Amino acid sequence: MSQTKVTDAVRDVTVVDGAKITTGTIPEARITTLAATKLTGSIDAARVPAGAVTQHVQATDLTAVHQAIATLGLHTAVSDNKAAFNLPNAFIDTFEDDTGIATETTVDRDTSEYISTISTTFGSPVLGNGVRTSSITVTSNVTVATGAVVNLVSGNGGTANADNAQTTSHAFDWAAHTPSAGTYVRFEFDSAVRATEIEWFQQGTGTNGTWKWQGSNTAGGTSGYVDLTSAMPFTGVRESNPTNTASNKDNYVVTADLSSNNTAYKYYQIMYVSGAVLYYWNEEVEFTTTPVTESTNATGTLVSDAQTAPEAKTEVSGVILYTDGAGTNTIGTDLKIYMTANLQGTTPNWTGTNWTEAASYGTAQTFSGTTKQVKLGKTTVTSGTAVAMKGVWANQEEHVPASSASYGEGDRTSRITVTTTMTSQTGTSDKLVNGVFSTASAHAIYWNNHTPSAGAYIQFAFSTATICTDARWYQDVVAVTHGTWQWQGSNTAGGASGYSNIGSTFTLGGGGTLGVPHTGWARTQLDELNGNTTAYLYYRMVWQSGAVSIGSWNAEMEFKEGLDVSEVTGKVAQLNGWAVNY
Repeated sequence: MSQTKVTDAVRDVTVVDGAKITTGTIPEARITTLAATKLTGSIDAARVPAGAVTQHVQATDLTAVHQAIATLGLHTAVSDNKAAFNLPNAFIDTFEDDTGIATETTVDRDTSEYISTISTTFGSPVLGNGVRTSSITVTSNVTVATGAVVNLVSGNGGTANADNAQTTSHAFDWAAHTPSAGTYVRFEFDSAVRATEIEWFQQGTGTNGTWKWQGSNTAGGTSGYVDLTSAMPFTGVRESNPTNTASNKDNYVVTADLSSNNTAYKYYQIMYVSGAVLYYWNEEVEFTTTPVTESTNATGTLVSDAQTAPEAKTEVSGVILYTDGAGTNTIGTDLKIYMTANLQGTTPNWTGTNWTEAASYGTAQTFSGTTKQVKLGKTTVTSGTAVAMKGVWANQEEHVPASSASYGEGDRTSRITVTTTMTSQTGTSDKLVNGVFSTASAHAIYWNNHTPSAGAYIQFAFSTATICTDARWYQDVVAVTHGTWQWQGSNTAGGASGYSNIGSTFTLGGGGTLGVPHTGWARTQLDELNGNTTAYLYYRMVWQSGAVSIGSWNAEMEFKEGLDVSEVTGKVAQLNGWAVNY
């Protein structure tokens, strides 16, 4: 009888120890009923396949961390006035300058360090000279021996003496000393102007220390100044081709070349830097400026420079800073942000670039003051290493504050030139805008009884096109009239032609109440300009009929300039900075 050999296969095994499990692979199906409590000891890492572990691991989303780092970078850029810069896997730009900008399409960077669809254009340079005390206010903390700094824009440089203006009524002279830090001479304009050259006329060639020119648009003009020149020796140089010989200035001039200035400032000042000031007469300061026009474009596009990622990226995120310059803007509608890791082509179209709008826009939070911060959610983009951002504006419109038209008063000879073909007069017509009420030929005109020739006129040429909606005429006798006249306006260069009638004809003089508002003068309201809505460079009163009467001094003509405007809220989004994480 054969014997049956007992093997493990038929043996009732209650315990399986390590010796019974070989190094071979046990099929998963063979151990599905093995309770976890039966496993003791350590499992060698080499015995566990990686896929059995990683399939159960949750990936960490670092987007919030990246955004926090980007926000910190934006704070640093603002506080340190930094140009565009990089952090590891991030790009930061707060528009300190144009360093990080690749393309601007109907948008522009403002010197206040933001991007918007407001664009600025400049006209042809114009030299401002003559009497400008009504349009430029001069203040200073400089130590003056005699005279006054306001004389620098009086237009009187040289009228007192044959070759100079060395009188206290037409100039001022420094006290010989070393000025304190912060000493300045400041010029406040009625409105912001872009100065491209400044000429300071003085008595001789001596050096009065070193100074620098600065500009500011901060209300009040006490801060916010930007250097427009470096420190320059304040040394007079004789002009080779004097432009001001008519006023007999000394023509020793300290010239500041501001041709690179592309900003219109309301305040200009010359700031002391170092050195001693000598005893010299200072006669006149003249600014060459260019007219400035601002317009708000409805749409616009901004593209950043490309940043090179260390390896191909398929996900990016970011942060933007913005301010409601006007109205209330909706991010994602009025201003959208696009990102790419695949910037292609060249400016301005970047043909072939795969732009993807930010996957989400976080809730706006206060960054600083009125500036708000918005986080851009993690966005899947076409794989690449050329990372860039794009801002796209829509629905933008100019904000127009409410304003009322007002009468131009005082000395306006620097911006209104008066000419006439009227005859038989004492005095000259330019006195009609000098702001002086006086019965003297130096300050008014006096007509004799006569009938003017057909087409006789008094013309007022404005330095810039102006909407005039009313006028008022001052004479010293109420009852005197000067015939029938017609208002006309023209924008033809030179003002010799191209005139259109404005309103109906009117009688000049014969109205008003004596002494209101100026003692000894009667004011006649010339309302025929009321319907005018066109800005003209040239306005004329053209004689139509009737005699001009003797018997009154005619001292002044004042124009109501501008229109009564209701506020238009507008909508202007200012992009103050952005950052992209990659």
